[in-house]
Amino acid sequence: MRTLAAAGLACALLSSAAAKERYPFQNPALPDAARVQDFVARLTLEEKISLLSGEDNWHLPDIARLGVRGLIMTDGPAGLRSFQSEPSTAFPVGAAAGATWDAGLIRREGQAIGEETLGHGVDLILGPMVNLARVPVAGRNFETFAEDPVLGSTLAASYVEGVQSTGAGAVLKHYAANNQENGRNSGDSVVSERALREVYLSAFGPVVENAKPWAIMTAYPHVNGVFASENPFLLKEVLRRDWGFRGVVMSDWTGTHSTAPAMNAGLDLEMPGPAVWFGWKLQQAVAQGQVPVARIDEAVGNIAALMLKAKLFDPDGRKTGALNTEAHRDVAERVAEESIVLLKNRDGLLPLDAAKVRTVAIIGEPADRPIFQGGGSSQVVPYRVVTPLEALQQRYGARVEFVYAQGFDNEPHVPAVDPRLLSPSAARGEIGLHAVYYNDADFKGGVAFERTDNYFLKFGFGGKANAVDWTKMPQGLEAAYQTRQNGTYQQALWNAGIGFSVKWTGLFFAPKDGTYQFSLVHGDTARLVFDGKTLLDDTAPKYPSPIFKFFPSLSERHAEATLKAGQSYPLEIDFSATPTSEINYDQKVFQFGVRLPRPDAAEAIAAAKSADAVIVFAGAGSTAEAEGEDRSSIDFDPAQTALIEAVAAANPRTAVVVNEGAAVTMPWDGKVPAILDAWLPGQEGGTAIAKILFGDANPSGHLPITLPKRIEDSPSHLMYSGGAHQVYNEDVFVGYRYYDKLGIAPAYPFGHGLSYTSFAFSDLKAPSSVKPGDPVAVSLKVANSGAREGSAVVQLYLRNDAAPVPMPLKALKAFTRVTLKPGETRSVRLTLSPRDLSYWDDQEHAWVEAPGSYTVMAGASVEDIRASAPLAVGAK
Repeated sequence: MRTLAAAGLACALLSSAAAKERYPFQNPALPDAARVQDFVARLTLEEKISLLSGEDNWHLPDIARLGVRGLIMTDGPAGLRSFQSEPSTAFPVGAAAGATWDAGLIRREGQAIGEETLGHGVDLILGPMVNLARVPVAGRNFETFAEDPVLGSTLAASYVEGVQSTGAGAVLKHYAANNQENGRNSGDSVVSERALREVYLSAFGPVVENAKPWAIMTAYPHVNGVFASENPFLLKEVLRRDWGFRGVVMSDWTGTHSTAPAMNAGLDLEMPGPAVWFGWKLQQAVAQGQVPVARIDEAVGNIAALMLKAKLFDPDGRKTGALNTEAHRDVAERVAEESIVLLKNRDGLLPLDAAKVRTVAIIGEPADRPIFQGGGSSQVVPYRVVTPLEALQQRYGARVEFVYAQGFDNEPHVPAVDPRLLSPSAARGEIGLHAVYYNDADFKGGVAFERTDNYFLKFGFGGKANAVDWTKMPQGLEAAYQTRQNGTYQQALWNAGIGFSVKWTGLFFAPKDGTYQFSLVHGDTARLVFDGKTLLDDTAPKYPSPIFKFFPSLSERHAEATLKAGQSYPLEIDFSATPTSEINYDQKVFQFGVRLPRPDAAEAIAAAKSADAVIVFAGAGSTAEAEGEDRSSIDFDPAQTALIEAVAAANPRTAVVVNEGAAVTMPWDGKVPAILDAWLPGQEGGTAIAKILFGDANPSGHLPITLPKRIEDSPSHLMYSGGAHQVYNEDVFVGYRYYDKLGIAPAYPFGHGLSYTSFAFSDLKAPSSVKPGDPVAVSLKVANSGAREGSAVVQLYLRNDAAPVPMPLKALKAFTRVTLKPGETRSVRLTLSPRDLSYWDDQEHAWVEAPGSYTVMAGASVEDIRASAPLAVGAK
């Protein structure tokens, strides 16, 4: 409960004389190992055990006696998620980063996120995520880089290097085989050792070995019958022995399931806190001989080494962070721009020429209310969100008339209110509502602070308005706080009724006539007073929450009101939070939602008919992809599909921009000449999309996943029950490997991406034969044969005909991105390692490089192979 106690006992102790005393571990001139050893030796057993579990959701405890602050961590990975709902730069999601195929750019993104991590006073960001996109409907596919381990691990390693170059730490997650949300907490991923080694663990291993993340987070489910957080095969045999990992192994939140088994298997840190399985239970396990003291010292040593890297032993050496800089916004825009995939461009419809088109119809809600990120723990409160419509009007509005029609409502649930419809005053000088935060739950405890709030989907807030008055706490609570034994501390807080409250006031400006739907999502007490009348309070019927479904206490209430366009309506929202089972205020959830009146499809079709060109923005909605639940379908809703087809029939010069973070079907594909896949592009995505549409940037993204024609074609479809027990019967044939092997044509293949220019590959060179254990040097020439500067992504695939087990027809082994001017040719060099030529032998439990025939292939996608060469590996 650091957010509650920051002004209390811990800070008082840290400011004592003990904090000023110099110990050897505080001496930066000593070797790191000596400093860690000295720190661990000075801890009591109780202090050691206290470091092996969180103090709350995001903090490890201070060691006040030695003057050392505890580690602080928070969510990622597409930007820092503040546990106080403070803004950060919202970068494109992981799938978008994967579509760039640009390791250097993702390193720059990681560096920017690391700087913002430090700027928020945080030591560790919980990312990147490298679980592969195995199941098309998996709710968190948007967070990961790819369906392929080579692409995913390469970009993840660059991300980690970028973050850690700043002095912040990265946490690689979720280790391992955590490839869906439904049933994740208790599920069992049943997968062969070969598939684990060649596919799922190969997404983690290169990151661990090459980028050396400070920590790794275990997954929720069982892996072959044993929870990942207490799995000796994963934690000891693979992670520590095979990969040489020296960092901290932490559980996912509430992902610890035992005391001695988890600790002895290699779990160092239980999160969150206070401890459930470690803490006093771990102390008892040590006393009873179930856990050796040496294992405690090992785990504490790992955490102490991380604390040393975070400069907690010499805080004067901690690097300075930065927030919301122009450089960070530029990186966010660049990632969004490079991620956009031109799926098709019949007859060269794109780019549009601002000198030739007079009127462009912009149709679809995502143009004006962009779907820029997914939901759950990766959700970022953005500094701003540039909409595509705004960006188009700002950049090209002087030459082109843009006519906007919403056309359809793509939101499956009431979305968070558009803050542009709110203002603290009639002058509309600011967007949002005036907020007053109080120091207790009944608006009477004194004002903690006031500000303008403009983002009303909050996950974690209120801690700054919730200071503990230790003089009013039950006797002996301070000792209970220090030891956190038997829930005494939590129970005392519940009994004391500590909380906070917020009052938001201002005006709602109705943009059109009609019936509006208002909603409140929360797990506490809230009331909406609209135009002088109580529209919603706790007496209204409750419905299941559409967001953060992993919090069972949340629910939604909604009501309707008929409003007039152009009028403003006063509103007040009162929110009161008291301790619950979700006691930490950095976990409190609140959403104020508004659904606008039903749009007119006829208006959109009429706009399309009269325009020189049409751009339809399509997407499944802002709540469709989120942590905690898999998607029910990869299809868009029928009304959206019908409108796209109607618009295309009304105007054949129609391009569609798709906003999604995972695979979707596009039954209207054959009816439109151009499609851009823009992913969930972060806060600057609107600018990137506008530049691509009008040719100020050349699309160069390539698919990091396969887009199927239908869900039934996907390799995991027959095995996916939506429940907890998942058998990976497709084995190593994940993603494109399956489609390729079975000859199933997808809508768009892995690695696919067009450009406004064209590229030629030639002169592929590779040795005709190598000895086992030798690397393979491959080179080829890439030429820009078109009229625009652009970037080509060279993808190197390997066919292994030597292995005595079923092998993919092609497997990605290396890639590079090269930018070329028109007419320019450049040589590209890539290397295949002996591991790239190996398969995992389940009988030998080892990597084996079989002698025989291989084929090296260079292509622009897995289906667009431009050059190939035979390769023979000799016998040993």
